Amino acid sequence: MTEGKQRFEIVQLSQERPFLQGEVLYFDDEPAEVAAADLDTVTQLHEQLLDILGENVTIDRRQPLISFHLAHELPVDLDFKQALLEMKSEAERIETLIEYYRATIPKVEKTLRAREKATSNGHVH
Repeated sequence: MTEGKQRFEIVQLSQERPFLQGEVLYFDDEPAEVAAADLDTVTQLHEQLLDILGENVTIDRRQPLISFHLAHELPVDLDFKQALLEMKSEAERIETLIEYYRATIPKVEKTLRAREKATSNGHVH
């Protein structure tokens, strides 16, 4: 298990030894202010999606780089998570997550309704 201390990009890999070695370039996010309204929206949508999926969570909105914490909990493919990791702006990650939630929540609700209907043999109780 590892814990990241600073963000980096792998510039070059070396396989000269029996283990991988890499040359990395450290970087920080570009300065960008996240609007309080966007922060409220993204945490509310995150909690809503996980609630629909049967998980009860409460997000601490004061976490630094909250987008990484939210993405970690999402049941999404690794390509989406990698795309978020490569973004160098917290505001851009938050915006992308909001778009994801707004597109995904209705689909998940529809799928769950269809599943409920199928298990009840088409009869709504």
